[in-house]
Amino acid sequence: MENNFFQLSQKDIVAIKVMNEYEKMSCIAYSKVVLEKVGILLKLVDSLHKEKVQVPSWQIWSEALMHKLVFHSVSLLKLFEGTIIPYENQGENVIVLDKPSIITLLRVVTENYLTFNYLYANNITDEEKCFRLSVWRYCGIKQRIEFDITTEDAQKKQAKEVATLRELEKEVIDSPFYNKFTRKQQATIIDGKKPRLFNSWVKLIEDSGLRVQLFKNMYGYKSNYSHSEFISVLQVHDRNYIFNENAEIEIELMLLNILICKSIVDLKDTFPTIKINYDGLNPNITGEIEFIKKFGSEDFQVI
Repeated sequence: MENNFFQLSQKDIVAIKVMNEYEKMSCIAYSKVVLEKVGILLKLVDSLHKEKVQVPSWQIWSEALMHKLVFHSVSLLKLFEGTIIPYENQGENVIVLDKPSIITLLRVVTENYLTFNYLYANNITDEEKCFRLSVWRYCGIKQRIEFDITTEDAQKKQAKEVATLRELEKEVIDSPFYNKFTRKQQATIIDGKKPRLFNSWVKLIEDSGLRVQLFKNMYGYKSNYSHSEFISVLQVHDRNYIFNENAEIEIELMLLNILICKSIVDLKDTFPTIKINYDGLNPNITGEIEFIKKFGSEDFQVI
């Protein structure tokens, strides 16, 4: 029997050849490759607007959600070019690889992707997606109207949002999916504290199809940096963050590449017109995107 490690298609083989070339790159060079994929993602998202595609009202928030992911991703990628800090050593500016910010931003991108998948790409009915979106919007607005407001303009805006909140509350309560929760859970939902219902981030990683082994531990690790736990300070203390433009590819950059490719595939599977635009891309590019998405997925198995 032939000793193959993976079950490969022709597209996979092309993608592997490309990825072998990427392995020879420096981290900063590879970051530009990922940036190109971010550009593809943005172009596909904006095709809905440019082509005046009519989508159901509950899907309009997907565009802003993807724009948010793009903004964070671009900022993250810029960090791989090195960060100049206001300190000189022997007359030269000190340039560092700001790993703490890279890790923190990767957590934000991960949560952003998982929220998109949870709301729009999950394998559930459109009716349940509408319910999830109503809960998500309701919780967000409820949290904002509880902020202390001092300016007159902000108070007027807050008053309008109270009316929107009441409409969303009715949508949530009237949904048949609301009745599937216990009264205690329903009260928690209406309290505005469960925008993703009762799913943990780890559960959302599992449901998204991302490879848990790759993302679960890394997510917990990123959380330590976001909340300034001791382990994050310990890492800063123990590591040399001086920037090296020839450094090897960082794991965070590889994970970001997976998230961007997964976002692209989710988008084209969600919107038919985006799939048409995606299918018109260079087959080598789509083959690479799909292979990286597959590599980062739980169903990528050794045979």
